This record gives sequence, C-alpha cells and structure tokens, in this order.
Amino acid sequence: MTKTQHRGFTLIELLVVISIIAVLTTLAAVMAPKILKKGAQTKSIQSMRQMASSLELYANDHANRLPPPLTPSAESEAKDDTYWFTYLEQQTSNKDLEELLKDKYWQANKDSNLVNGMQPKKSLKHNSVGYAMNGVLAQNIALSRGDELEPDEVLSTPVNLTTVRNPEKTPIIRPHWTWHYSGDKKEAKDQRLTPFLAGGTLPVLFLDGHVETMAPLAYANRDLHLTPKPEEKSGD
Repeated sequence: MTKTQHRGFTLIELLVVISIIAVLTTLAAVMAPKILKKGAQTKSIQSMRQMASSLELYANDHANRLPPPLTPSAESEAKDDTYWFTYLEQQTSNKDLEELLKDKYWQANKDSNLVNGMQPKKSLKHNSVGYAMNGVLAQNIALSRGDELEPDEVLSTPVNLTTVRNPEKTPIIRPHWTWHYSGDKKEAKDQRLTPFLAGGTLPVLFLDGHVETMAPLAYANRDLHLTPKPEEKSGD
C-alpha cells in the first residue's frame, strides 16, 4: 500500500504569502479612509440638494429673501445671535429657536441634513454644524449695483433672489468649520478645511440648486468669491 505524502509550504512560499497579506493590509489601510471620506462627501452632496429646497421654501415665505448668514440678537426672536441653518432646521423640526440655539440639540440630532457628517464631533455646536453660507454674497450684490454695505451689515443682510441674475453661477453653501465663508485664496489654504475635503475637493451648492465639487483654490481661481462682479450687474 502506497503512503500519500503531504508536502508543506516551503519557507519561500510562506514568505510570499505573508508579503501579499502585508501589501493587501497596507492598501486597505490607505484606501479605507479615502473611501469613507468619498462616501461622506456623497451624502453631503445629497444633503446640500435638500438644503436648496429648504432655502426655496424659506424664500417663498419671506418675500423672496434668503435667511442672512447671521441674524443679530437685537433682531432675532430668540434674543440671541441666530444662524441661517437654525431657521432652516426650524422649518422641518417645528422647534423653538431657543432650543435650536443649544449645542445639545445638534449633538442629539446628527442625522439632520444640516449637520455635516464630516464635521469633527468635538466641534459640533449650535453655531458650527459643518456647513456655511456665502458670507460675501450680499456685499458682492451691493457692489455690483454701485452700492456698498457697512461692515456690520455684510453678514446680516438677507439676499433677495430677485437681485440675482445668474443663480447658476452664484454659490451659496459649502462645507466649512463655521457658519459663514468667504472663499478667497487665504481661506482656501486654511488647515481647518482639511476634515471636509475628499480627494482635495469640496461640494458647493449654487442658487439654482445644482452642486459642483471643486478644490478650495479652484473656487477662488474662478472668482466665485467675487460673484456677482460689478460688470455682471444684477437686475432690479
């Protein structure tokens, strides 16, 4: 009766297998965070499209005006500084503004489409949810019409949609570490943008409701932080 011989792995074969496993583990470690970030950005884009609908609903109820980036305490029903996303959240949650101005509300409602999943958890507060409104748009519109807002009016002046001639070229919201952004080259280099980048890009919501992904520097290079320019005067 012939005995069957079982040949084990040679040392070289074992080393090859170990090397392959090491390479695959390294690839997984490198690619997994990128895949997760890309997935988070995709979800962010979906949320921003929902924000476009929320902004439209708000404008319909407020004489075609968007909420300003900031409503100062002296003008807010809550008697406290109130942010654009606070009003949008109120539309869907029916909560009092006072409740929406508490950190614990947002920390308990991370599934809100107004909370960016890429926002560092320790930074999630009532005035920092991971999305920001274009903080220079009202001033740019004023300048394009031959006017100029006072410094204390820039962030508290609501944009009237009837004054925007090219909504498809006008950015309004993008991921950010606070409630308003400028989008200039200096801001594009700020390291605080890093948590919100996926493949070096950010999604940007335009007033017509479409979303584009672009690098922060590309935003500035396209002069979107200057839109609308004086030569592109808005209609009355």
